[in-house]
Amino acid sequence: MGYLAFILFVAAIGFVFYRWATRQKRRRRQVLVSDFPVAWRKILQDRVGFYHTLKTEEERQRFEKLV
Repeated sequence: MGYLAFILFVAAIGFVFYRWATRQKRRRRQVLVSDFPVAWRKILQDRVGFYHTLKTEEERQRFEKLV
């Protein structure tokens, strides 16, 4: 019985560590799924010269995902 409790304890600690170690990837994936905020797009248009050199909408969306 003691071994089973120990195994469950180690598994729980491993699960908690895994969730902690992958939190940034999960958060980034969640942010990428959402739409780019309109206010941020206006800031890019007003203040970032490089944004104006992007010719296609696809290039702009790719840049927005990197920001």
